[in-house]
Amino acid sequence: MVSTIILAGGLSKRFGTDKKFYKIFGKTFLEHIYNSVKEFSNEIIVSISSVKDYEKIRKILPDVKIILDEYNERSPINGLKSCIKHCKYNIVALTPCDTPFINPNVYKYMISLLKDYSAVIPKGEKIHILNAIYKRGELLEALNNINLNDSVRKLIQLLKNILFIDVERLKAFDEHLLTFININSVNDLNKVFKLIKR
Repeated sequence: MVSTIILAGGLSKRFGTDKKFYKIFGKTFLEHIYNSVKEFSNEIIVSISSVKDYEKIRKILPDVKIILDEYNERSPINGLKSCIKHCKYNIVALTPCDTPFINPNVYKYMISLLKDYSAVIPKGEKIHILNAIYKRGELLEALNNINLNDSVRKLIQLLKNILFIDVERLKAFDEHLLTFININSVNDLNKVFKLIKR
């Protein structure tokens, strides 16, 4: 069984408006991600950094668990530290809220590979630490040994027995690897739209 954490506490400075509530094809980024991850998740947790987002998210996603950052530091590590203790299941999937084109089959495949590994992390030109699968216990232990302002890359140093999977293998499920495209600007969005129309 799988707990999924959607990290939605960022400021969206480069995008110009709050990405998680930005609509494409009639739905917010958050709704697109939710609709994808619910295919493999038994529990969905949304991490937020501002209490003002709570009611807005509750309105569009009434059945998710919403966790406010516990610490006064806006960072993915803060979101993870705050959420991990609320995960009920031993397998934890991560996704940021700015990857609205997630293909659930990519995640299902990574989950199938986890087995005795502490994590399955996609790797291409960059390492996709926040689009990955983890064992809850190992991730919790690593987070207990990391500072709030540390880069998420430090997780790689602290986790043992990681399976790095070449993103090229994942093209069997997601031809253009849209799962891993972070939308940081409207220009990024337009690039994805062009790929989809091909």
